[in-house]
Amino acid sequence: MAANEKESYPWLDPLMPPKCVSDNPHTKRTRSSDPPPELPTSHVAYTDVIYDHLFLPLNQLLGNVCPEQAELVRTAPEDFLAVVPYRAGNGLFREKGNQWLNQDILAFLKTLRFPGVVDEADMALADLATTTEGATPSQVEAVLQAQDEQNPDTKGMQTFAIDKVLTFSVLEFEPTQFSWVISNFSGDSVSCEVEGEILTAIKHTLWYHNEFCFLVDKILTKAGIPGTVNDHVVHVIATFTIAFFDNTDEWGWPATIVQLHSKPITMDGEDHQAYLHIIRTMRFWVDMVQLKLAESIDCQLCKADTHPTYGCPFFKMEGWYGLTYDGAECH
Repeated sequence: MAANEKESYPWLDPLMPPKCVSDNPHTKRTRSSDPPPELPTSHVAYTDVIYDHLFLPLNQLLGNVCPEQAELVRTAPEDFLAVVPYRAGNGLFREKGNQWLNQDILAFLKTLRFPGVVDEADMALADLATTTEGATPSQVEAVLQAQDEQNPDTKGMQTFAIDKVLTFSVLEFEPTQFSWVISNFSGDSVSCEVEGEILTAIKHTLWYHNEFCFLVDKILTKAGIPGTVNDHVVHVIATFTIAFFDNTDEWGWPATIVQLHSKPITMDGEDHQAYLHIIRTMRFWVDMVQLKLAESIDCQLCKADTHPTYGCPFFKMEGWYGLTYDGAECH
């Protein structure tokens, strides 16, 4: 595409408020429906607050689950719910007393009584196997099968903290939703003070990158969205946002990370990966300093990829019954 065509196009202010922010599953809150669901009662005390919504895409949830079980979930994801213990992984189940954690989770869920539901919820918890013998899934430890009309708000509540061990989230398997996280960047140019300059640099670079523009145009045209190449690129870039996280480098020096988000532009896996690849392999410059592609951010507690472990919002909630983290170890 000729440069003069881009110069003459009414390019939007890169610092305009982003679009579709309310669609971002990473920034929603639990019990956000209008009106919000009533809290279930239980004879077991748990932290009954509104949490940050935890979203983990399907491929992440089923990452190392054995093919036989994963296929059942992929075939009918609406029939299952993912059970993700707080601090899930091999280490959790190897600790003394945690061998029967899944059974404890199921026993607690059966104590819940939802408004308008008389009978005990009919549900079953199936332990998951992995592709590696002797290991446990890194995130989803079990899948819950339940009659939805009997247990309507478990996924709406989502997170339950009963004690330092019995803390978990119940998530939907969402095959039509990808993560909004695109990439993380570090470097001397990464600072909250230059947020506008970073976002402007990313948008302007993509705007003039022909490969990115052609791919976006192909994907949106295939999806039936009208407009020119320029219109399509503006449509996509308008959803871009960034967030900052304090971090340290390998020598222990402060090294802030900036994370780029955007609304996924396709549900085709190959097209989505091509879209991510172009952005992740591109060079972005803020003045004379390059943004360096950084490793992914993974919370070892809730498993989200939108904050580091020390920034997990769950254990900071008022009235939290689960374990806490002081930056070095869990308590």
